[in-house]
Amino acid sequence: MGGNKVFGDRLKALRISMGLSLRNLGEKLNITAQTLSNYERGLTMPASPIVIALANEFKVKVEYFFRPVTVSIEGLDFRKKNSFLVKEQNSLVAEMKDWLERYKQVESLFNEHTSVVLPRIEPAATVDQIEQIAVNLRQEWNLGQAPIESMTSLLEENNIRVCLIDAADSFDACTFWSDGRPCIVARNNLPGDRLRFNLAHELGHLVIKCPEKGDKRTREKPAMRFASAFLAPSDVVKRELGPSRKKLGLNELHILKMKYGLSMSAWVFRAKDLGIISETAARGLFFVLKRYGKQEPGEPYPPEVPPTRMKQLVFRAYAEAMISEAKAAELLALSIYEFRREFLQP
Repeated sequence: MGGNKVFGDRLKALRISMGLSLRNLGEKLNITAQTLSNYERGLTMPASPIVIALANEFKVKVEYFFRPVTVSIEGLDFRKKNSFLVKEQNSLVAEMKDWLERYKQVESLFNEHTSVVLPRIEPAATVDQIEQIAVNLRQEWNLGQAPIESMTSLLEENNIRVCLIDAADSFDACTFWSDGRPCIVARNNLPGDRLRFNLAHELGHLVIKCPEKGDKRTREKPAMRFASAFLAPSDVVKRELGPSRKKLGLNELHILKMKYGLSMSAWVFRAKDLGIISETAARGLFFVLKRYGKQEPGEPYPPEVPPTRMKQLVFRAYAEAMISEAKAAELLALSIYEFRREFLQP
């Protein structure tokens, strides 16, 4: 029965991750929905030809179905719109678990002790406290006041697992913990400055206890303030803009956007929040920026650097003959041809 349950759990996770109903999958394989349900509940086991057909359908090895699930996700916290369907959420969770399981397999090859340096989570009572938490973390991570070149690289360097995925517009990002280590999953198909802010926002949720009551804006405001302060500390903003301004120009805002990877709109918010410009001046700038729609004027900020730590560990293990070519491809969710191309052609 134990083997049946493992198989059933694996099958259900794969089906959900692909967004398929029992009926949809059954039609693809000429199997009834009830039969598939029995497989998933561990009541019966399919014959070998059906297992092979399922493996081919989901592009996994047969062994995948019989490997016990070893990952756990704790404290899952989503940033999403109300239009993010439960079906989409379940599919995303299944995809995250698959990624995390492969990631942990790679890490286990090297037995590396990876500690995460984060401040103790505390309620953010005032904006001054939030600003200070951001400054303290930058100091802890030896960032000084220089612009952050890559948020993904920074998070990975500090032992936070990061996954960027192509997802529906209704999903932004989420955080969770696994085996005492934080993980961040974020939507990849975004402008570089927007994705950087989302990653910094998720980092804020790892170090600040945000309100549980109130509307969405009230609950998210502390993490948003942290993200802005982390990407552009108050001292930096005042140095770049001056202590007091009557207005800001779009060209100036664009230069700062390209330098710090913080959108022009976010720079306006930052200047207003720090008392550098008035509410009236900020409203005028927002009105002008709104005319451009989602695409701010000027050259767009470059895309964020994709995570590399997991891939680097796989390449290292393969180069040291610790794993086979087939296993390396499996860990990166690639075909053998795709793996060869990536390994041989940097």
